[in-house]
Amino acid sequence: MNKHFYTGLILLVIITVLSCDSEEVVQEKVKVARVGSVYLYEEVLDKDVQNGLGKEDSLLFRDQLINNWIEEQIVLQKAEEVLPQDAKDVKDRLENYRKSLIIYAYEQQFIKERLDTAVSSIEIEEYYAAHKDDFMLKDYIVKALYLKISKETPDIEKPKLHFKLEQEADVNEMRYYADLYAVQFHYNPDQWLFFEDVLKVIPLEEINTESFLRKKKKIMFEDDNFIYFVNITDFMLKDAISPLSFEKEKIKTILLNLRTIDLRNKLREDLYNDAIKAQQVETY
Repeated sequence: MNKHFYTGLILLVIITVLSCDSEEVVQEKVKVARVGSVYLYEEVLDKDVQNGLGKEDSLLFRDQLINNWIEEQIVLQKAEEVLPQDAKDVKDRLENYRKSLIIYAYEQQFIKERLDTAVSSIEIEEYYAAHKDDFMLKDYIVKALYLKISKETPDIEKPKLHFKLEQEADVNEMRYYADLYAVQFHYNPDQWLFFEDVLKVIPLEEINTESFLRKKKKIMFEDDNFIYFVNITDFMLKDAISPLSFEKEKIKTILLNLRTIDLRNKLREDLYNDAIKAQQVETY
């Protein structure tokens, strides 16, 4: 056997091995589903199936992925068929979206590194004083004590005696009783609540809200299952200027948003000025 024979034999072996490898690669692509001429392969599906799921959950999740892929492909292929070419050309829109995402990510990183999140009480008070007209109440707010207990609760005379808060010891007596028996209880002398939220717990019916609040009602009533106690200790009517204590968190959020806007504007202005100084910008 001559040199050319051995060379040919080696080449034949190499081609055979490569061919077998190629066939194995093709064989590894197990088809899972088809819509039209598009196939979903096992290897693609395996990437999306969540690890750590039990066998039954994993099968359910797999079936859901397959069904979602089929539905998506059906709609996509119909859209490709029906829509005009200009509607299907999303290259420019995708590029603009990509730019927006990159700019947003950079600005967020810049702001996160520099934003001072400490807002002082003085800043809050100054903003409130300068923008009081922006804080008009759109609903009634109250300071209140309320208690909801089962009709089977023992020693009902106790809350009857103390819920009006006429003595200094009444608050502690109500808290102690509520810890033992309350289905719902609230009392914070400094906290304003929307009266509408109170009514979700204490189902007062057929009342004139403004009249009820003006009289600072202290009442007890019951329905088929529960006994209710409510004591309105303070109130503000809708369309009045909201109290500062009720608006503090909102004002803090506003001030932080203003700082964020200032940082974003400063970033853009500084980058623009730097580019001009470096002669990186020209207009024609």
